[in-house]
Amino acid sequence: MRPSTEIVMSELDEIKRHIRTIPDWPKAGVMFRDITPLLQDPRLLRAMTRIFVERYAEAGISLVAGIDARGFIIGPLIAHQLGVGFVPVRKQGKLPFETVSATYDLEYGTATVELHIDACKSGDRVLLVDDLIATGGTMLAAVKLLRQLGAEVVEGAAIIELPELGGAAKLREAGGVKPLRWRAFPKPNNEGGCRTGTGQDRQMAVGRALLQDACAGPGCRREWPGAGPGRARQGGAPAQGRGAAAHPHG
Repeated sequence: MRPSTEIVMSELDEIKRHIRTIPDWPKAGVMFRDITPLLQDPRLLRAMTRIFVERYAEAGISLVAGIDARGFIIGPLIAHQLGVGFVPVRKQGKLPFETVSATYDLEYGTATVELHIDACKSGDRVLLVDDLIATGGTMLAAVKLLRQLGAEVVEGAAIIELPELGGAAKLREAGGVKPLRWRAFPKPNNEGGCRTGTGQDRQMAVGRALLQDACAGPGCRREWPGAGPGRARQGGAPAQGRGAAAHPHG
């Protein structure tokens, strides 16, 4: 039996309170989303994993792919509960076997992600996981690699979405995966549709996030109670208030 929408929304509020904002890290103007307080809380870590698993339990997922690096934390938790395997989408030069690669644009230059050539095969239904959807560059590159190897990307999942930076819109425009209209926490089915529940309407496509962060600038400290002047140097997601091109995270 699935938890009620009210229970899930209460859990999401708690999850949000356990994601702190670190101003001006790793550089000036960046509001860094640090998920380590969430990961440290065993109850909320289980709740986060359960919410994802309930969404995809009946979606025919055969593989979970996680994006370097925090997708490596979230992805295996989901894969374990779904009873499927996990594959890493890594930064260039980190995988030992033969790879396929995709390059995407940054504000100053480019970045490249890679996937082992045997990571997936034709017919695999893949759930792509990262901690945050921002500009969408990294996730789009990962989608390209998975499709190149013949897999179907059922959906891209994240804890946080920064809608101001347009990543979800870019994922919709990429095509190939049907846009999903969902209420609260519906489940995609094997036909690419969506089971709806009750709650606030939200629009996603390849990208779907547990939390929408509607503010990407310094004012986010009002929305994210954990914000403060300290600078955590592990496990988080940067957010940039100066536009998508300036965002250091996909």
